[in-house]
Amino acid sequence: MKTILIAALSANGKIAREEGESSLKWTSKEDTAYFIQRTKQAKNVIMGRKTFETLSNPLKDRTIYVLTTDQELLKKQLPGVVFTKKSPEQLIKTLEEKGENECCIAGGKSIYEQFLNLSLVDELHLTVEPILFKSGTNLADHLEKDSELKLISIEKLNSSTLLLKYQAVRV
Repeated sequence: MKTILIAALSANGKIAREEGESSLKWTSKEDTAYFIQRTKQAKNVIMGRKTFETLSNPLKDRTIYVLTTDQELLKKQLPGVVFTKKSPEQLIKTLEEKGENECCIAGGKSIYEQFLNLSLVDELHLTVEPILFKSGTNLADHLEKDSELKLISIEKLNSSTLLLKYQAVRV
């Protein structure tokens, strides 16, 4: 199964100005269009509870897997949403057993760190927006080791926004 970490970043590497902020408040419409297109292609999106709570509605035409330990959420049932306390490895295994080929990891920081630390990321698709935040949340602060990336492509989404695609190098 191919796992793609997908994130929008400020030019100084922040995924949000403050906790709970939706990236829709500061990203371009082209970034949003790319996120929709790529996650629909993958069909499966993994995110944490805090990121899920920034959504106004569940994502259409995709299944969202929300990693959480919140007992109330684990009992909840929403169309197109699966609340789970499975580990990242268990969740990937479950998706593979279902015959799925791809999934996108859509944040937040804790989820990114977990998947990166477990070497469960095959590619990173990073949209860099033309904004600098004076403070905010980094993509990942608590990595257990350095990771090498190989540039796959650079695409201009508009006159100021770049999409960088990297392959995670396994050593």
